[in-house]
Amino acid sequence: MFRTALRNVLAHRSRLLMTVLSVMLGVAFASGTLVFGDTVSSAYRHAMSTDLAGVDLALTAGPTAPPGASGPDQNLLRQASHLPGVASARGTVSGFAAVAGRDGHLVASTGSSLGANYAPGPDGTDPDHPLTAGRAPARAGEIALDQGTADRAGLHPGDTVRLSVNGPVRTEKLVGTFTSKDPQVTAGGSLTLFDTATAQNLYATPGHYSRIVLTAAEGTGQDQLADTVHRILPTDGSVTATTGSDLAAQQAATINSNTRTLTGALLGFSAIALFVSVFVIANTFTMLIGQRTRELALLRAVGATRRQVVRAVRTEALLVGAASAAAGCLLGVGIAAAVRTVLAAAGTDLPAGPLVVTPATVVGSLAIGVLVTLFASWLPARRTAKIPPVAALRSADTPPAQRTLVLRGAVGVVLAALGAWLIHSGISTGGGVGMKTTVLGVPFVLGSLIAAAPVLARPLAAAAAPLLERGFGTVGRLARINAARNPRRTGATAAALAIGVTLVTGLTVLSGSMNAAIGQRATDGLKADYQVNLAMPGSLAPSVAATLAAQPGVTAAGALQSSHLTVDGTTVSATGADPATVERVLDLKAVSGSLTDLASPSTVLVSQDAAQEHGWSVGSTIPAAFADGAHATLRVGAVIEPNRFVMDLLLPTATLRAHGATEDATVLVTTDHGGDSATTDRLVHALGDNPALDIKDQAQLRAENSGQLGSLVNTLYGLLGMSVLIAALGVANTLILSVHERTREIGLLRAVGLSRGGLRRMVRLEAVVVSLLGTAVGLVAGGVIAWSICATAGMGLSLPVTGLPLIAAAAIALGLLAAAWPARRAGRLNLLDALDRR
Repeated sequence: MFRTALRNVLAHRSRLLMTVLSVMLGVAFASGTLVFGDTVSSAYRHAMSTDLAGVDLALTAGPTAPPGASGPDQNLLRQASHLPGVASARGTVSGFAAVAGRDGHLVASTGSSLGANYAPGPDGTDPDHPLTAGRAPARAGEIALDQGTADRAGLHPGDTVRLSVNGPVRTEKLVGTFTSKDPQVTAGGSLTLFDTATAQNLYATPGHYSRIVLTAAEGTGQDQLADTVHRILPTDGSVTATTGSDLAAQQAATINSNTRTLTGALLGFSAIALFVSVFVIANTFTMLIGQRTRELALLRAVGATRRQVVRAVRTEALLVGAASAAAGCLLGVGIAAAVRTVLAAAGTDLPAGPLVVTPATVVGSLAIGVLVTLFASWLPARRTAKIPPVAALRSADTPPAQRTLVLRGAVGVVLAALGAWLIHSGISTGGGVGMKTTVLGVPFVLGSLIAAAPVLARPLAAAAAPLLERGFGTVGRLARINAARNPRRTGATAAALAIGVTLVTGLTVLSGSMNAAIGQRATDGLKADYQVNLAMPGSLAPSVAATLAAQPGVTAAGALQSSHLTVDGTTVSATGADPATVERVLDLKAVSGSLTDLASPSTVLVSQDAAQEHGWSVGSTIPAAFADGAHATLRVGAVIEPNRFVMDLLLPTATLRAHGATEDATVLVTTDHGGDSATTDRLVHALGDNPALDIKDQAQLRAENSGQLGSLVNTLYGLLGMSVLIAALGVANTLILSVHERTREIGLLRAVGLSRGGLRRMVRLEAVVVSLLGTAVGLVAGGVIAWSICATAGMGLSLPVTGLPLIAAAAIALGLLAAAWPARRAGRLNLLDALDRR
């Protein structure tokens, strides 16, 4: 029976081609994801271990360090350098430094624009940053840049460089270039080095470091060095020591966690693609078994048992799955290599490293392909056991019983009822629990539509009759009849397409609704015309607000600070604002009390949510501990409505500044002319045309927030493209097998006068009917899913006017494209050979 199965696979290889392609693409998606994830993880781990070379012990700020001290101080560095077993001790400081090129734009992305100090060892050189040209920065006004940044910006020692650390533009002299092993820098980021005193003023406080790096003397282990250093560490826990091996383990754990998150998300989309391929595989084997009924009956007639026939079909599936999985695994490795090349060409360089193909990836990919194929062919294989030997005497295959459609319709109704109940419960409950309930009901709704797709095939074909018959005459009528002839086949083919359309529709409607809601909320509670932020998360120097307030036409420039307080053992978020400007930049609304009470240093305004959570009201006293450890009793002056710019508590700026909040989180600017282009240009110029600052008016804030899902949504569209492609292969596969199954019928049509062109048109119109069914089911299911999620979240539904028609048109066009080869094949059939077919 194994030889029989092998011969059958080889004999029907052309009819199995689309099945092989669908499994291969799904497996390639999965294996490529695993290979790329392992490669990236390995490269970053290697880069991190290289960057930590020479770091045997690191001293950093501990959990009890006060905000004013960024970390270990100069005195601790001096003590550590004289300890036995210490070969060298260096203090490092790090932070954000955005470098502008000659064109005024940032050389690197804000997230990878780094700043640090040049930290020489005993020999006067910094082992982490070996110089390639010039010298190290020695005083204020001097910097060194990594060689990659200098090359991209066209800068050389002696040039003047514009950069920003916390808002104001700084003009520095480039005195040297260096190389760095930092993976962020080698991946295309920038690193600016200052002298130590300047870096401490910028990123810490004078005499303090972000980290002290100790290198052990020969013969001294890391644990031994840690034991020695612990004797000089502060007993209050303000400084902690971590060995180099522990740092490497922590970074490796972080890298693995991030990689697992990315890999898990991508594998989810590959699972969707493989799920779609299940419909293609099941349809293929169902049709092949139907076409080989007499052959299988003959096997029974010559002595094969039911179990042997079933085993033969499953062996065919095993062979197809194994071959497809092997090809998919190889294709996935190629895809992973290609992605690395594309990312490098786009400027997103990853750390260097080999392509990692683990045995687990190979075995897992092969297992996925084989198991998916066996699962999809399980039911068709079982049906072969019901083929009686007497079927070998029949001249035509018996059509499927109609009761199957009744059963599937009943299953669809039950699933729809369960889904509707879960969604209704989720919407009624709301919140996180309600959302989980709603999401749980989504698969039931989708399953009900897929189960009922064969039941809908004939009504939809009948509904399309006027369009097909009036537009295409007899050819259109034949296409409609052929599509409705086997509703199970049509429904199964349409179901694969429906899954892709459902996901794309749901994503389109949901992202449009979310963008509309986010855009509206971006400026709720804001009176100011502009918001000024650092281009990456960080703090602004107080001079930014002062500079903007001094500009002509500016009526208010209010800076907001961010901090936290401890109340009754609970951390509470706090915002600081200037009482003189806060009501001119924010639309604060008091539920009770008076906003003017903010002028008192010991008065606090509390948000309505925080007041309800903690039981506060006007006049309540709040015993609080500030971030610097100081204690105070605050009085509630007013309870205010929720405002996205204000956290739980709103305090005067002076109060927070007195307790360590020395920089601003954002600056809000109100002008007498609103957010016009001339005012924007004046503000940008006043801040030195600083590319590290974001200055946005209200319209830009709304556009930025409403469009912030754009990149993510486009990425998701691309990932769903594989599922849609496999669905298109399913349409082509069904039509190819259908053409083969109806060869004699096609010959008769040609004999009675149907032209080759008419025959090709008939096959294409059959694809249109299948696509219409899949599109209709997908649009309904996607719309229901998006509506249910929006309703549960309390968000309005926004239907894209152009998006949904485009999805429908694209799905139908995809069906027509998939029909191109089957239609051509049908048109090329020889008339006499087709009539002679038995």
